[in-house]
Amino acid sequence: MIIKRTMGCLSLIAVVVSAQTAIVDENPANPVAGKQASWTVASFDRDTDNPLMIISAYLSDTTLPFLIEGQSTAEGWRFRWEIPEDVSYAGYRIEDDRGPLLDKKSGSIPVQLYNPEGKPAYNNNLYQAVMLYDSQYGDLEVVKELLEKELNHYPNNWTALHFLRSIEVETGERTVEEIIAKFDSLLAEEPDSLEMLHFVTLQYKFSFKDWIPDGEKLLEKCVERYPKSKYWVKIQGIIYNALSQVPGRLGYFERSLFGKFEGDAKEAAYMTVLSHAAENRDAKHMEELVDSFFDEFPSEKLPIQVIIALLQTKYPQPNSQWAEEVDEWLDRYPDAVDLNMMLAYYYKDRDWKKAVKYFRNAAKNSDSPQPVVEFAEATAAKGKNLAEVRKYLKETIDDINMNRYRKMLPETDFQYRHKVYTANKALLYNSLGNIYLTSGDYKDAVENLLKADSFQTLIPGYEKSVYTRLLEASQKAGDLSARKKALLNLLSSEPENTEFMIALSDIYTVEHGSKEGFRDWLKEESQQIHLRFRLNQPLPDFSLMGADGDTLSLSDFQGKVLVINFWGTTCGPCIQEIPQLNELMQSYEDENDMIFLAVANEKPEKVNAFLEENEFTYRHAYELPTMEATRLFQIEAIPTHLVIDRKGYLQFEHVGFSPDLTEILTMEIDALLQTQ
Repeated sequence: MIIKRTMGCLSLIAVVVSAQTAIVDENPANPVAGKQASWTVASFDRDTDNPLMIISAYLSDTTLPFLIEGQSTAEGWRFRWEIPEDVSYAGYRIEDDRGPLLDKKSGSIPVQLYNPEGKPAYNNNLYQAVMLYDSQYGDLEVVKELLEKELNHYPNNWTALHFLRSIEVETGERTVEEIIAKFDSLLAEEPDSLEMLHFVTLQYKFSFKDWIPDGEKLLEKCVERYPKSKYWVKIQGIIYNALSQVPGRLGYFERSLFGKFEGDAKEAAYMTVLSHAAENRDAKHMEELVDSFFDEFPSEKLPIQVIIALLQTKYPQPNSQWAEEVDEWLDRYPDAVDLNMMLAYYYKDRDWKKAVKYFRNAAKNSDSPQPVVEFAEATAAKGKNLAEVRKYLKETIDDINMNRYRKMLPETDFQYRHKVYTANKALLYNSLGNIYLTSGDYKDAVENLLKADSFQTLIPGYEKSVYTRLLEASQKAGDLSARKKALLNLLSSEPENTEFMIALSDIYTVEHGSKEGFRDWLKEESQQIHLRFRLNQPLPDFSLMGADGDTLSLSDFQGKVLVINFWGTTCGPCIQEIPQLNELMQSYEDENDMIFLAVANEKPEKVNAFLEENEFTYRHAYELPTMEATRLFQIEAIPTHLVIDRKGYLQFEHVGFSPDLTEILTMEIDALLQTQ
C-alpha cells in the first residue's frame, strides 16, 4: 500500500471525532503554539474524581507527551496547557484509571493549532490526515478533505499533495503515471519549496518498482544539487528499499553517490551502505565503513542495531573473541541494554559473576522491565543472588504504573496502554513468585503467583509458567484453593491431561463430599477460564456490501451478537469448515439476537456460483472497494472468525482452521448472549 510505505515516519494512531463528543469550551478559541490553551469539560461519559488529559504534541521530528491533571470548577473540569513553540499539531485523550472519559470509541481528539496570523499551523491538517488514515477508524473521504484544507492554506506543501494523490491512486481516481507526470511538470516550473518538491517526487517514484530507474536519475540530480539537505535523513530508508530491489544498484549508490553527501546527510547515508554490507554479510567492509564513520563523525554514535549486525556478521557463533569485542563496544556504549544482555547470556553458564554484572547494567538502563525479569529467571535457574533480584523485582513493580505508559505511549488508546501495563505486572509477579519458590518461601510464592494470575486474567493470552509454578508452590504450601486454580488453568491448555483431571476430581470430592456433578462443574469452570480472554476492542461503525447490493453497517446489528467469517471460495480450509458452520447457525436459528455473516473479498457472481453447488447458510456480504473491513481488522489470512458483542465490541478472534472451532464459538456466543 502506497501510503504505509511512503508516509511511515508519520505513522501514529489517532482519529477525528465530532465536536458533539462532549460539552467542551476552549480558550483561546484558536490556540497558538507558544501560548496557553485551556479546556473546560462540563460532563464526562461517567463520574470521576481524577480525570487526566493526555496530550501528544507533534513537532517535525518528534512527539512530546504531556499529562495534565483536571481542576474541578463550577463549570466542570478545566485543563490548562502551555503549548510549546514549533508544535504543528496536537491531539488529546481524557481518561482516568478505569478507562476513557470521552467517547469510548474515539481516538485522539484533534487540537487545531494556529499561527499568529490566524491560519492553521503548517502541517496541522496533514498530520491529522495521516493519523486518521493510519487509524482503524479512518475515513478516506475525511482524510482527503483534510489534505485539501492543508493545500488550500499551503499550496506548496508537497508532502500533503503527495499524500492526497497517493490516496487517489489507491481509490482508482488517478493513475501512477498521471501523478508522476504532474510532479515532473511541477519540477519544470521550479515553484517555491523546490527542494521539498524534488524529494517528494523522488519518494513517489521510488514507491513503484517500474519507476525506480527514473527515480535513480532524480536521485543523482538531488545529490548534486542538495548534498546537505535535511530531507536525506528522512528518505534514506526509502532509497535503500527501492535500490535493493534492483541487483547492483546499492553498490552503484555507494561507489558513485555516497561520497558526495555532506554533514547530517552523509551520516544518514552511512546507514544505507552499512545495511547493504550487512545484507551481503561482508564483515570486512562493514568494519571499514564503521571506522570511516567514526573518523568522519567522532562525536556521534551508530545505532546499536548496526553494531549488533556487525557482530553477527563477523561471528556466526559467540566465542571468547566475540565477547571481548562486545565488551569493547560497551566502553563506547556503556548504557546499551542489548549489548549488556548479550554478554549476560554469554557468561550465564560460563562465569556467573560476570553475567550478574551485565544483567545489572541492563536492568539499570532499561525503560522496560524485561531485563529485570530475565535476570530473575536466570537467577532462579542458578539458585543464586535471590535476595538481590527479589529487591530489583519489588522496586520495578513499584515503578510500573499507568502514568509511565501514558508518557511512553501517549498516542495509543487506553486499552492498549492498559494491556502493556497489565502484561508487565503479570510478568514481574510471575518472576517474583518464582524467586520465592526457589528460595523455599512457598506462602509468599503463592501470594505473588496469584497476583500474577489476577493480572493475567485481564489480558488476552496465556502464560503457562504462572500455573506450573503455582501448582508446585500451592502443593508445598498446602493451599488447596490455589492448587485448584493452577490445575484448572493447566487443564485448559492440556485438556487431555488425565493427571490434572484426576487431581481436580480429588479436590472436588474433598470440597463436595462426592464426585457427583464433577463433569458439569469442570465444564463451567473451564468455560470461565476461556472466556476471560476477551479482547474488549471498541469498533467504529464500518460498512460492507450486502448480498442485494445494499450497505450493511455494524450499527445495523446493535444489540445483537455478531459472528463474522472472512472466507473465500478457493480457500480449502474455509470450504472444509462450512458444514460445521451450517450446524452452528442451525443451533441458533431460534435466537433472535444472533447474526452470522460471511464476508468474501470476491465478486458476488463468483460467490453465487459457488453457493449454487455448495450450501452455506450464513448471511452473505462483500468487501467494499475501499477494503474497509479488511483494513479495520487487519485480515491477513482466511478463514478468520470474529465475535462481536451487543455493544459493538470485538471480543474474540480466531485465525485459521480449527477442528474445535464450533465448540469454541458456541461457548463464546452463549457467554455474550447472556450479557446485556
